[in-house]
This record gives sequence, C-alpha cells and structure tokens, in this order.
Amino acid sequence: MPFDLTDPKSLSLYDYSMYMWKQSKSLKNTNSYHHIVALSKYLGLVYVYKQKRKTHPLWQFWMRDKVSYSKRCLFHGGLSAFVLSTMPSFNKLDEETKRSLLVAIRFADNPMAIPVNCGKLVFSLYENAHIAEQRLKKVLNKTQKVKMDPSQTDIMQFKAQAKDYFQASMRELNLNPQTPPNQSDGIYIGLGSAIVRIPCLLKEISKNLTPDIRSSMDLWEVNGNYHKSWDYLIEVMQENNLLGDSLDEQKVNHPINSFIVNSYAINNALLIKVENKAYPQLRGFLDSLPKFDSYALVEKNENDLIEEIAQKSAKIDDFIKSLYS
Repeated sequence: MPFDLTDPKSLSLYDYSMYMWKQSKSLKNTNSYHHIVALSKYLGLVYVYKQKRKTHPLWQFWMRDKVSYSKRCLFHGGLSAFVLSTMPSFNKLDEETKRSLLVAIRFADNPMAIPVNCGKLVFSLYENAHIAEQRLKKVLNKTQKVKMDPSQTDIMQFKAQAKDYFQASMRELNLNPQTPPNQSDGIYIGLGSAIVRIPCLLKEISKNLTPDIRSSMDLWEVNGNYHKSWDYLIEVMQENNLLGDSLDEQKVNHPINSFIVNSYAINNALLIKVENKAYPQLRGFLDSLPKFDSYALVEKNENDLIEEIAQKSAKIDDFIKSLYS
C-alpha cells in the first residue's frame, strides 16, 4: 500500500511510518510514547485507501495480481486514533496515557482544536511527530534532489499568520528587565520599546502557525542560526510599523542588530516599538513589567561608524562656517 496515491515513486505506508519512527527515536528528550505517535500518525490510511485487486485464472498462476488503490473518504487524525485504540497492547496503558496519545494523533493536523485541559505531554507528542516527519522529508528530498522552498502563497499565509499571532507571541516571551540578558528572550526597556531576539520571536510565533504552513516554511525546529523566515518576519514588522529607528538618540540603521545591555551582547535582535494607540493591550502588558534601570546601546559596525562620524563632522564644519559667515 503506497503512502501517497498521487506519487508513482511513493514509499509504502509501512516504510514511511517506520522511517518516521526511526526519526523520532533519533530526537532528544523523547520516549516510547513519542515514537508511538510518530508511528501511528497515518494509521488511518489503511481504512482510507480502498484496495482493488484483479486476479488471474489458475492456469496463469505465475502472473502477479494487479492491485490499485482509491480513496473511500478523506483522511483525518480521528481515523488513525481509532485504529490505534483497537490494538490490544494499547489498551494495557493507563487511562491518562491513552488519552494523551489519542488526542495528539486525533488533532495532529489541527492543533487549535486540542482541548485546553490537556497536559504538556500532548503538545510534546504533537511537536515531536511533526519534527520527525519534517526530518524525514528533508532526507527524502535530499535523496531525490528536490528543494523545499516555500511557494509565494505559503509566504503570504505565513506573513498573515505571523501578524495575527504577533501580540500573543510577544506576551509569551521573557522580556523581564530583571532577568539576566543571557537568560531571556530579550528585554523591555520602556516606553513601548523592546529588544527582542528574532529567533525567540520566530519560535514563539511558529507554535501558532497551521501545520501545513509551519512545514512549508520549515519551522518545526527553530534555533539561533539564520533562517529564511527572518526576512519575511521583518517585512511583517516593517509593514505594521513595529520596528524602532532609534534608541536613546542612537540611530538604528538595520532591522537586525546587536545590542549591548549591561555589558552583555544581545545578537540577532530587533528593536520593536509598540505604540499604545495601535496595540493598547500589548503595550499595557509590557508596561506592567519591572522598570528597566540600566543602559542599552546599539552595536555599530565599521561602515556605520564611518558614516556617523562623517555626518557629525559635516555638521561641525557647517557650524564653524556659520560663525564666520
């Protein structure tokens, strides 16, 4: 039974599921429950795909049967969860574990429908299954020399969802000025301005993206290295006037900068400016944080320093000329 009926070169459903299981086992901080969900995510396809077999008469016993498949219904996680629930070994688990496994599989492609009273295990199982599949897709695409670049439609949807979830994501970040800079996601310096590490903001926003967009943008695993989505996220910030252009009279020349806070460098960071008129609830939340009572500087590169010195020198020259004019 193929995994993808539309792809003549598709792996079998068995092989695809087994590869997902192997990828899950290679991930850190996982256990057998994570591997069960990865292995069971597409169990429902055994019901969705209807087999049609054409046999041959006995006198043609050496000929292989012709087998084809068609869809009898649309696939969804509920079918996989049901198939898993019928297995005798599954029913030997305790009730809480069974519930977590079934919910993670049932809503694997619709995380917004996961019940709010579910524990952290459900979300861990959900994330792990998709990370395992994303890694598998990378392996398969590398083998087949296929690029995983997002389409323009994917990029537009990512930007729209990033805008929608910006405020909620900001509230989840640790921007407390009393937290050491090397242990936080950034720092709120007051008056609506916050220095925010772009990988931390992207990671928080990605948790709210729909699974298909998160997959197409390759955002199941976000680390501190440059990611192509940084550019699209910056576009969202610029289009909604969320980037500050100065910090304590220091000009900010680029969207992504390094900032010095308490002698500690915060790299790959944005200076986000939250206006009270446009985002009153988020601004109120940020203003409720402890007061920032230290200093923050923009780290300038050589070209920026040369340009700044030239501009200031020109102003001095103009001033001197005005004294003798």
